[in-house]
Amino acid sequence: ERGDTAAAATKRQNSSTPKKRKSSSTTTTTAFQPSELPPEEKTRIIKKWHKFTDATAPLETRRFQMLIAARLHARTQEPVVLKAMMALRRHFSATATTTT
Repeated sequence: ERGDTAAAATKRQNSSTPKKRKSSSTTTTTAFQPSELPPEEKTRIIKKWHKFTDATAPLETRRFQMLIAARLHARTQEPVVLKAMMALRRHFSATATTTT
């Protein structure tokens, strides 16, 4: 004997469903404009992202490295990204020297 009724099953289902919160803010936000940053901040950000790449690599390779770093950075902290990018560079530079 289960004792489950349709109403009890619906109640359990509704209690496990996350509730949507209503926004209490009525102000609209505008999109971030990079041109609003001071030049010093732009320079700092550019240097930060360039440190994830190999400065001696061709432009397309550096762009790809920056893409990988950005994807990693979305999930981890900066020191982890730096360590991962260094390991990837070592791995692929070793692979390139052994296959040529």
